[in-house]
Amino acid sequence: MTAAAVSAIVTNRKKCPHGRRRHQCKECGGSGICEHGRERPVCKECGGSSICSHNRRRSACKECGGFLILAKNMVHAAKKRARKQHVACTITVDDIIELIGEGVCPIRGVRYDLSLSVVGDDSATLEKFYPNLGYVAGNCFVISGLANKIKTSATTEQVRRVADWMERQERIWDEGYLYLETDAGRRRDCSPLFSKQSI
Repeated sequence: MTAAAVSAIVTNRKKCPHGRRRHQCKECGGSGICEHGRERPVCKECGGSSICSHNRRRSACKECGGFLILAKNMVHAAKKRARKQHVACTITVDDIIELIGEGVCPIRGVRYDLSLSVVGDDSATLEKFYPNLGYVAGNCFVISGLANKIKTSATTEQVRRVADWMERQERIWDEGYLYLETDAGRRRDCSPLFSKQSI
C-alpha cells in the first residue's frame, strides 16, 4: 500500500458522516466547536487563543503584527488585482517593508494608521506608478490612501494645475478678498455666497 493510500485512509477516519473533521463538526458536537457554534480558537466571546487584544484574528491584526502583517496583506491583495488586470506581480513582502520605511507617507508626511479596518485617508496603500508595468519592484510605492486617491484620479499635469490654482486662491483669501479666480484670469465676486468666517 502506498503512502498516499495510507494517508487517505487516516484522513477519512478523522472525518464524520457529514464529511468534516470530527472535532470541527457542529452537528456531531465536535470538541473544537464552542457553545457559540464557532471554532474555539477564533471565537471572540470565548476569548479564543487566536483573537488578539484588539478583538481581531491575531494573524491578521495589523496593530499586533505591525508592518509585517500590513506588507503580507498588500502582497496578497496585489496578486489578486494583478490577475484581474492581467499585469505582472513580482513584488515581495521584503520589498514592501522597505517601501513602508518608518511608516510615514512620503507625500503627506502623516503616519500610517494601522487601526483602520477599511482604507481611509491615512491608511497605507500600495500603488503602481505606471499601471501597465504591474506590481514590480521599482514601479511600486507605499503612500497614504488620500494621496493615492489624488494620484489615481489625475495626471501629473492635472495635479500640478489644481495645486497652483489652490495656492493662488489661498493667497486671494489671505488678502481679505472674496472672489474666485475663473478661466482667463477673470474673477467672480463670491461675497454673497459665503462669509470669510465660514472658510
